[in-house]
Amino acid sequence: MAMKWGWWSVAFVVVVGVKTLSLLTACSPFGATPATTTSILEIQVKAEDNGHRIELSQGQILVVSLEARPSTGYSWNVEEFTPQVLSEEGETEFKSDSHLIGGPATQIMHFKAVGVGQTTLKLAYRRPWEEDVQPLKIFSLRVIVRQGSDCIS
Repeated sequence: MAMKWGWWSVAFVVVVGVKTLSLLTACSPFGATPATTTSILEIQVKAEDNGHRIELSQGQILVVSLEARPSTGYSWNVEEFTPQVLSEEGETEFKSDSHLIGGPATQIMHFKAVGVGQTTLKLAYRRPWEEDVQPLKIFSLRVIVRQGSDCIS
């Protein structure tokens, strides 16, 4: 016996499919940025995301992981962001990438999306005590924070 599909059945399937897709994209950075999602609340970015744009929902945590050599005095320092949009969370972490003295490490910084708006997150790779010296590198990310979604508590 063949099942008959009325117009309402097809419409229901389409509406459910579109709603599901919109929820999935609202809770992830897919399509907005090349960033990596480790969980709904935490969005990871790395050096290859420099110069890109990322969209977050209020409450999400942006985790920036960049290579550094802290034993040489160089580290990533926050140069610019709007505190009404992002807040720096916790202490900067360093994870060693090598067992060699003076070897590379990954510097990890956390930022929380606290308010709706846009900001540029700019980090400079420098020795903090060297004044009036241009940084060796700049990391910049355009951050857009939207109203929190249903999938973030």
